[in-house]
Amino acid sequence: MIDENSQILEAFRIYQLPPNSPIPELEEILSFFADTMQKELAFISWVSEEEVHFAHSFDIKNGSLSSLIPLVLKVKDKPEELTIVTEVFSDLPDMANPCYIGYPIITKLGIPIGVLSVLSDSLIEDAIRTKETFRFFAQRIMTVLELRAKVKTLLQKDYQILNQYVEMDDLYNNSPCGYLTVNHQGLILKSNVTFLDWLKYSKREMVGKLLFQDVLSEENKIIFEKFLRNLIEGNNLNDQELDISKRNGDRITCLVSGRKIFLPTENQTIFRLSVFDITEKSKIQNALELESNKVKSKNKTLSNQLAMAAKVQKKLLPSSNPNESISFAYKPLDEVGGDFCDFIKFPNPNQFGIFISDVAGHGVPSAFITAIMKSTIQQASPELKENPSEFLEFVNDSIMDYIDNRFVTAMYSLFDLENRTVRYSSAGHPMPFKIYKNTIELFPLKKGSFPLGVQSSSVRKSKGKGYVSFDAKFEKGTRILFYTDGLTEAKSGRHVNQEVYFEAVLPEILEEYSKYKLDVFLNSILSELAQFIGKKDPEDDVCLVAIDL
Repeated sequence: MIDENSQILEAFRIYQLPPNSPIPELEEILSFFADTMQKELAFISWVSEEEVHFAHSFDIKNGSLSSLIPLVLKVKDKPEELTIVTEVFSDLPDMANPCYIGYPIITKLGIPIGVLSVLSDSLIEDAIRTKETFRFFAQRIMTVLELRAKVKTLLQKDYQILNQYVEMDDLYNNSPCGYLTVNHQGLILKSNVTFLDWLKYSKREMVGKLLFQDVLSEENKIIFEKFLRNLIEGNNLNDQELDISKRNGDRITCLVSGRKIFLPTENQTIFRLSVFDITEKSKIQNALELESNKVKSKNKTLSNQLAMAAKVQKKLLPSSNPNESISFAYKPLDEVGGDFCDFIKFPNPNQFGIFISDVAGHGVPSAFITAIMKSTIQQASPELKENPSEFLEFVNDSIMDYIDNRFVTAMYSLFDLENRTVRYSSAGHPMPFKIYKNTIELFPLKKGSFPLGVQSSSVRKSKGKGYVSFDAKFEKGTRILFYTDGLTEAKSGRHVNQEVYFEAVLPEILEEYSKYKLDVFLNSILSELAQFIGKKDPEDDVCLVAIDL
């Protein structure tokens, strides 16, 4: 059974929501609706899962509608009902005690995809009449969306027909076989480029000038005359072997098939011939089949190996969130990736460790290194796991023999959940965000650090560059976000002439979604990231871990 969110997403795809630009028909409907309701503030919201897009509005020029999102979601969950909420909070000007009125926009299949709303300074007097008005305009909005969807479908079909025509013309002229049209006498009326190239004739020299018999060897002309008589009698003939002469006198052996065609618009009967050069066909076909089978076998092997690697890597990651205060999300660029995280438990339930890392590059080699790190973490002693800097030194030395000119950024943090303290150490990894109330800031790092796998611990320590542990304490209600640089270094697909990174807009996004539950918080970040990248292909894996203290 398809869940409601999947149905809503499918409806959004069909009706092209939210629209990339204003829809004049909807703007006219909304304007007429506002006049009918005698309200100045009217708007349409498109609702996808727990997201709300305010795509169309009438006379809403200042402020935002973000404070109305809970009301819009509430209306969406009450099909065919008029929702009225008095004295709602709104950051819109000139409305002391606004009253919110909303009605769902529902598809023919009963899927709610939007909400038609107004904000009013006064309560409505006739709820039944108002509901009928809202229903009428909501249905008109759906009619416009259905027409848009049908127009899009028609345009796609027109494009498909045009594309098919171009493909057919290309297939005709550049087909590996020759195509000809001849009349009752065998005069060549039409020829594709392939056949002309085979015989080294120009179109002007052949079409309308030569009989098909003119390009046959003498012994084959009688065979073709009989072949043509059979076609005239209405018999479709296949695979007649004939020797055809090129302009320079060389011969090619071909299989010729033909059928009779009547053209009612021209009141003419013609005969279409298909000519296959079989001189080297068998040899080429066998070689192609052999190579094709090799490629298919290799592709199947690689596909199976990647699928197995993906399953193995999935098992390396935590199978679930350890508790409601911690959540993670992982989005590899390929089937397998180089980002990794792990949760480390202790006998003391108030102690909890978070390890996050990012192997340079991605794909199977990077995933192999994450597997080694997973094994290393499991082998580490409890004493090492209680000392973040020494723990990173241990992981560094364990992977040195396998790193193969790569490097790994990593961070290990040991939390005391009861006292809301953390001891952490970083190996060149991006510092996590600390989110408390409306403040977004990075963890402090008083000393730089090297990624894992660059130098052995003994060499670095001899230079005074060993890993260092830091301590921090947090207020109750603090949320911490660990991440890999695939998040902050993602490039926007909307800015063509300049490079804009997700890091520039991330703090605003974190503040906006920080009040949501952890799972929704992380999924919202990934959703915003996908919209930021747009149609551009992502360039790196992304791993997120969030914890509430």
